[in-house]
Amino acid sequence: MHLEPLHRVLKHLHMNGRKVRRMDSCIHALMRLMWMKMRDRLQKLHKGKWTCHVHGIRMRHKKGVSLRSSWLTEVDPNRTYAVQGPDKVAYMVLLPVFGSCLELQ
Repeated sequence: MHLEPLHRVLKHLHMNGRKVRRMDSCIHALMRLMWMKMRDRLQKLHKGKWTCHVHGIRMRHKKGVSLRSSWLTEVDPNRTYAVQGPDKVAYMVLLPVFGSCLELQ
């Protein structure tokens, strides 16, 4: 979630649009906000429904995991790969230093 909409929800829904003068009321409002966000997340996980954005991310991840090792060419060892899909279009992929979920063994 972006920071500005989260701030708007915190200020106008949980703090009634007022400035906070006491730290305990601010902490209480933050705890209510986090409780609400965790409850919403659990409801979404339980129902199994995804937003269009999350669905797109999950589909791209599944495509990446299902890549064949014959479609990959290592350009820079453990850093950069050229990916050629079934449509014969080449893409450059930069993998982060901390690893990847692709298992090409």
